[in-house]
Amino acid sequence: MTRPESTSPQPRVAVIGAGTMGGAMATRLLAAHFEVDLWSRSQSSTSPLVRARWLSTQTSETPLAKADVVLSVLPTADVTEESC
Repeated sequence: MTRPESTSPQPRVAVIGAGTMGGAMATRLLAAHFEVDLWSRSQSSTSPLVRARWLSTQTSETPLAKADVVLSVLPTADVTEESC
């Protein structure tokens, strides 16, 4: 069974944190034709995902400003507060 094409545009999603879980979520969102902006504290975790067509930025502010939906996939509340 194929999924019918949606007539409304997909929301733009910011994924903050590109570790194991954040990277997997971003991969699935891209496969579902969402626009995805990705940010991570570690440049090495974003490199494979950037090569797969994601935008990676140096600060979390840019993806947050453009996003319709924000997924924070950071390990602790302290890290989240520091990053955003």
